[in-house]
Amino acid sequence: MLTLGSGTIQIAAYVAGVNPASIATSYPSPITIGEVGGDIEFDISFQDKDFFGQSVFALARGFYGGKVAIRAKKVELYPANLAALTNIVQSSGGGNDIWSVTNASKPVPVYVKFVHARSDATGKVVNVHLFKAYSVQLAFPFSREDIGTQDWEFTALADASMAAKDVMRVEATQ
Repeated sequence: MLTLGSGTIQIAAYVAGVNPASIATSYPSPITIGEVGGDIEFDISFQDKDFFGQSVFALARGFYGGKVAIRAKKVELYPANLAALTNIVQSSGGGNDIWSVTNASKPVPVYVKFVHARSDATGKVVNVHLFKAYSVQLAFPFSREDIGTQDWEFTALADASMAAKDVMRVEATQ
């Protein structure tokens, strides 16, 4: 697990078959959906199985699956951009903004970019790219102190249409 500090979360509509070397042209203007006030953690885990045969100790280990998840703590959401993350319906009425979750609302695959300004070097950033990801839960705390922040998790999926088969890419400027 690697932990970064604060930054921004940007998303764009998922595009099949993206070349990781041309991210800027494939996603020219991602939408900033929030500012991260806490940590950003990414966790890579694998499912495995030990094979024993006639031995007491494992003879081999097989890996048959994995998971890449990124968690952002204390995200200050830009509600106007929430509709880009899912098909939640946004409207206005009586001077209020209204977000409706209907029986047709569901997560949609998105490209996710975390941008973190490095604290050890001015003007340098770390970009974390998830080429196909879902966020299946948003938790909005309604307390006096935390009304605008929540924790978010994005789960990356393998994109079989990509030639490079990247699930996640991390770029740090030197």
